[in-house]
Amino acid sequence: MKKVYLLVFSFLLAWSQLLAQCPNLNIGSNCNDPLITFDGFMGEGFSANPTDGQLCSNHWAVTGLSDGDLDFGGEATSGDYTGTTTGGGVGGGGLYAYDGGMGDLALWIQPTGGDFTQGTLTLRVQNNSGTTLNTIQVAYDLLVLNDQDRANSFNFSYSEDDVTYIEVPELDFTSPEAADDMLMLINQSTTISSITLNDGEFIYLRWTGDDVSGGGSRDEFGLDNIVVCQAVASAGISVTPTSGLQTSEDGTSDQFSVVLNTQPTSDVTIQLNSDNTDEGTVAPSNLTFTSANWNTPQIVTITGVDDMDADGDITYNIILNSAVSSDDDYNGIDPDQVRVINLDDEIVISTIASLTQADADGVATSLGVEATIQ
Repeated sequence: MKKVYLLVFSFLLAWSQLLAQCPNLNIGSNCNDPLITFDGFMGEGFSANPTDGQLCSNHWAVTGLSDGDLDFGGEATSGDYTGTTTGGGVGGGGLYAYDGGMGDLALWIQPTGGDFTQGTLTLRVQNNSGTTLNTIQVAYDLLVLNDQDRANSFNFSYSEDDVTYIEVPELDFTSPEAADDMLMLINQSTTISSITLNDGEFIYLRWTGDDVSGGGSRDEFGLDNIVVCQAVASAGISVTPTSGLQTSEDGTSDQFSVVLNTQPTSDVTIQLNSDNTDEGTVAPSNLTFTSANWNTPQIVTITGVDDMDADGDITYNIILNSAVSSDDDYNGIDPDQVRVINLDDEIVISTIASLTQADADGVATSLGVEATIQ
């Protein structure tokens, strides 16, 4: 009978631990509501079964601390992971809870030579919307205490598989090399598009820290008010680039890409043509986007056309005509036009021969002969 009780107790204990695990974070539907505010975090580590003051390791993974890496679902409840609460200006490397005195808590990082240099914080968020998401909005408050004479980076990237990460340069931040002891608050935000996040799949958001320049100790960084939400994208056609392209009369070509901003409900067709076929041609002459390939950029090639004229470099345009579709959101959209320069390849040699003749009055006239060599 004792064995039965022991088995029942073990089963109930395992079941209670499973129930105590924190649930996955889900991509929000309201971009005005932060997904994470760090309220209640006291710098007491990470756990899949977090107690008061801890963060959920089902949501977070960490690399680059001297006490070892934290995987999703792992345990880190001592050492560098438990810097407790600080108002900034800490000496030891690791993770802390920042409290600036107003009760608004944040996740705080103090890099050192052995901690978070290089290091990463990765947040995992799940799509449980019941549909595939192609665009999401990400925003967060970045706190920076510039108290040391060393510049440090704190950059953002994302991944759909936790293997290949795509950098977002507009969210890159590097602290000033010269210390001023100022606490900076930077509101960061971006729209992540052209993803295919099926229902039940995760998006991985990563912050990476490293040294940039200077010497000595390192500035401190904090994260707060993280927003991850479904972005409401509008129908549109993105053409990249629309200027700066060059072809040449020797047949040199250049390229640009076209992609839709949102998934259409029916095929979208765009016809293309050159407004000066004596200078350049375009291929293909039409593009078709479907509900399956709408977020895959299609490449368009423009090629220079030769002539026998020394006419200099000529500007011409590739015309993208209005989209045709049964999807009312896309039908009639006018894409941006593409401006191209076709470089001349004729060489003009002036006055390759000079002749002198005299008229009846004996006045000499010099005649120059100009030739064009192709």
